Amino acid sequence: TQASSIRGRRRQQDCADWTGAIFFQTDWGTSTRTKCSTINPRNREWKCGRVLSANMGAPLGATIGAVCPVVCGECGNGGGFIPPAPTPSGGNNNGGTIPSPTPVWNNPGRGRWGPLFKTNVLTIHSMLVPGGESGVILSYGTNNRGAQRADLYYEAWNLDNGVVQSQAHVLLKHYTQVDLFCSSLNIDPKRGSVLIVGGDTRNPVNGLGVDSAQEYLPDSQRIISHPKGKMHYPRWYPTSIILPSGEIFIIGGRSDKFKKGSAVPEVYNANTGFRQLIGATVPIIAQDGTRNHWWYPHTFVNSKGQIVVIMPRTTKGKCYTYVISEKGNGSIRATGQKPFVAHVRTPSIMFQVDKVLMLDDGGGLWIVDISDGNN
Repeated sequence: TQASSIRGRRRQQDCADWTGAIFFQTDWGTSTRTKCSTINPRNREWKCGRVLSANMGAPLGATIGAVCPVVCGECGNGGGFIPPAPTPSGGNNNGGTIPSPTPVWNNPGRGRWGPLFKTNVLTIHSMLVPGGESGVILSYGTNNRGAQRADLYYEAWNLDNGVVQSQAHVLLKHYTQVDLFCSSLNIDPKRGSVLIVGGDTRNPVNGLGVDSAQEYLPDSQRIISHPKGKMHYPRWYPTSIILPSGEIFIIGGRSDKFKKGSAVPEVYNANTGFRQLIGATVPIIAQDGTRNHWWYPHTFVNSKGQIVVIMPRTTKGKCYTYVISEKGNGSIRATGQKPFVAHVRTPSIMFQVDKVLMLDDGGGLWIVDISDGNN
């Protein structure tokens, strides 16, 4: 496979030796430009982005509406945003206008931003779970005063009741004595509940992993210790994903006071609990455990059912990608290297089947094709 990169309006030479996933980068400087001086007294210039590679799943030259700034400017030639009508600026130093905080979309199916509202906790983790007609958003991450800790409070936001805090957002307590801060959570398709794995030790010190597993029960909105017990390894900042089988794959996370990571993945099964994948021990976490390779590894399942892992950190100029099998004791195989540098806290998201969007340290966007983990 090959990777293509486009930066600063100049297409770099394709590199045929980049194997594993296919990476493409978008260019931010090839579409309509609009000066924005409406909020910050100093002039700022924003640029819309266009897809420059037909391999990215869109026609050559098509506009990516998602990268256009919401508050200023518009994308030309079919872009995703129409700028909202401005309102008088009042005390704006430039004498300009301040756009409405609610953008209008030219495609009603995409939705739009709603009004601001208050919640009972600062949301670090959030998930839409079953409940009512519209669902409930489970959130946690801080206490009821916004301090970093989730060993007691969490919130259930009933979407049927709107957004007003007193009517829709319910502050709840759990008594598991586990701090859920920087855990990982997934819908358990077999039990219809939410599996929450890992978290923070908090007491007597914070920032160490825990091997605990919790369960959120949508019907009663309770968080309890999971009936299938604990994981095999402590994990703080782990990644977990649902597999086609309905099992849940768990990887990474910090383990101990020496800042080492848990190198052995494991799989959760609703009937049998947790089993470790000794044969899939991640080499870079095991060999270089103190450099945060364990920090939320970018992990996805492709259309072939393969588990593709893109490591978050670069060491000695290399950042590996792996394909892992959860069968038996597990297996792992390095398939290539990520051709850009990104901080361990940088997010990623699968926006289409086999297409993952990632951000590099220079602000560039990359699209990763994970359709064939064998290459």
